[in-house]
Amino acid sequence: MPFKKGQSGNPAGPKAGYRQTLTNAFLKDMEADWRQHGADAIRASRENDPTGFLRVVAALVPKQIEAEVKHSFADYLRALDQPDATALADDPAGLREGSVAGHA
Repeated sequence: MPFKKGQSGNPAGPKAGYRQTLTNAFLKDMEADWRQHGADAIRASRENDPTGFLRVVAALVPKQIEAEVKHSFADYLRALDQPDATALADDPAGLREGSVAGHA
């Protein structure tokens, strides 16, 4: 017997929580497979489809990076001129908070 337009074949719908249960089971199986074969899959992708491999890598790289600049380029140059070479050995850029002369 055909259903009328707009009538569901399963009026009760799926069991409550069924979709979440299915999703969890799927993700658990994917994780197990990835742990066993993930490195091999990456290697095969790189060797067999380098363009697709690079597309995936590029998709993982952030499109935008936010940074806070605490010191100016002039501060960096002053830090390089510090007579205390040990300060530069511990902090090569001389940019650790408070390490630049005149900045607290």
